[in-house]
Amino acid sequence: MRFTNKKETLRVSAHERLGEVLKAMRQILEKYPKIQSTDLLMSAGNLIHQVKNFNYDDKGSDTTPFVEAVDQLALAFST
Repeated sequence: MRFTNKKETLRVSAHERLGEVLKAMRQILEKYPKIQSTDLLMSAGNLIHQVKNFNYDDKGSDTTPFVEAVDQLALAFST
């Protein structure tokens, strides 16, 4: 039971952080619409996909896709 609560807490926390990132991104894009690009939106979509489809049940799940998705999003913002 304790493990179930912990994994649910992790899942909820990950979704909350994703919401914060997307809110900040929306505010930036509203202020600077010229930086909106297909790459940026695809990178954001990839991060959403990674968070939603992560296996929170497996303690040994590889988090590399998260790191790569965040890196892709940062790169899309910088170009």
